[in-house]
Amino acid sequence: MDLLKVIFGNNMTFNGNHDFRSQFNSDWMNTLIIAVEEVLLDKKEDSEKIKNLSTAKVSKVEARSKDKRETEFFGKFILCSNNEYNFIVIEPTETRYWVRKVPVFEKENVRLLEQMTDEIPAFLFHLLERPL
Repeated sequence: MDLLKVIFGNNMTFNGNHDFRSQFNSDWMNTLIIAVEEVLLDKKEDSEKIKNLSTAKVSKVEARSKDKRETEFFGKFILCSNNEYNFIVIEPTETRYWVRKVPVFEKENVRLLEQMTDEIPAFLFHLLERPL
């Protein structure tokens, strides 16, 4: 997750499960990438909220002691969990989620973050130069 923060800077935030259940969302509604570590959003209403936000063009931002305001929303969610089956309520016909199982490293690489950070220029070049 640290590498993502290096790449996206202020356009990324790390949330907890409680952040989605709170009515106050001004701290994360204007970020591009919203990541949640050890997610456990096991209520149907949590799943519906994320599904709606994932496809919304606008949404309401609410801060403590301030009026709600409508804003454009471009956020994308990364939900990380060791529980690969029940981390969020997903209907069998749902197509808005991709579940990726990341294999465990065979041995620890203590320089992994440094090596991945070194690859950022090449990755950005690839993104800018690839044919669309």
